[in-house]
Amino acid sequence: MPTNNLGLPLITGNMTADVVRDMNALAEAVDAKVGSKTAVDNAATKTELQAVDGKVNTHMADYVKHPGIALTSGTGTAYTVTLDPGPVSIPEFFGITIIPHATNGANPTLNINGKGAIALKDQKGVAYAVGKLLAGKPYMFRKVGSDFLADSGSGGGGNLQPNQALAGFTFTNDNGEQVGLGDADLIPGNIKKDVNVFGVIGTLIPIGFTVGDVPLISADAPRPSTTDTTITKVKEIKWTGPPMTLRISYDGSGQSGTGHSRIYINGVARGIDRTLPTTNTTLKEDLLINTNDLIQLYVWNTTYASRTNIDKFRVCVNPDVGTVQLD
Repeated sequence: MPTNNLGLPLITGNMTADVVRDMNALAEAVDAKVGSKTAVDNAATKTELQAVDGKVNTHMADYVKHPGIALTSGTGTAYTVTLDPGPVSIPEFFGITIIPHATNGANPTLNINGKGAIALKDQKGVAYAVGKLLAGKPYMFRKVGSDFLADSGSGGGGNLQPNQALAGFTFTNDNGEQVGLGDADLIPGNIKKDVNVFGVIGTLIPIGFTVGDVPLISADAPRPSTTDTTITKVKEIKWTGPPMTLRISYDGSGQSGTGHSRIYINGVARGIDRTLPTTNTTLKEDLLINTNDLIQLYVWNTTYASRTNIDKFRVCVNPDVGTVQLD
């Protein structure tokens, strides 16, 4: 009779004992039983592995729980990718990270395994402008509704409005990407004279002037010497501030006492008819100037052989307090 578990043969009392034979028989019986059990176990393990393999494939194809990643092909406005294993469909919340092969064009789309083009948009649902998805950089998206939305922030937010940003500069607020329109008050007349604020040079200058020798407006370029005997305008400055008394100064010289100069306002002689000294000299005169007046300097010679030289034509003041706008 055999054993209960493995069915090994037992030696009964009526059997003739032979140690070698019986030990060999026992060994063969044990080996046969163990080998049979191992084969059964191995068959079970293979089945289990096949089941696991199926689960892995199902797991890999679940792009909602486990987003895919791929380098794109196609164009910058119509990206394409191929995933392996290929998805049966592109369900809600389908996730994918793309690495664009080319920087995007306007309103780009993504087509996965030929399932149809789907719009790529930022997290706020705004279609991408040109150049927002850079070649070689990873971007992760989730399908929400009919679009692929960025799975992370789209670069900014907040309540800054176009009229509060510098003209031509881009930024992102809660409404997506915007372009600055500039501040209507950012004009030269609202900025202190010669101060640069975001590229706008101010013309706002102190008011409450008294006459003085501090140059406020200059036309300093030397005027080539002339022998003209005709009264000729050689310098001009437009005053756009309020009416006030200003000091007009210039450097001049003449030859042999025959060179002359005179300040005109709007083409009308107002200053002194000066005989220019033979050496270069700074000449000054205080005149009441009205808004938008043209302050002009005319010169001439009494003889053709004489010469006059003029430069550093300036409007000068002694600044006190307050402001005035110059256009």
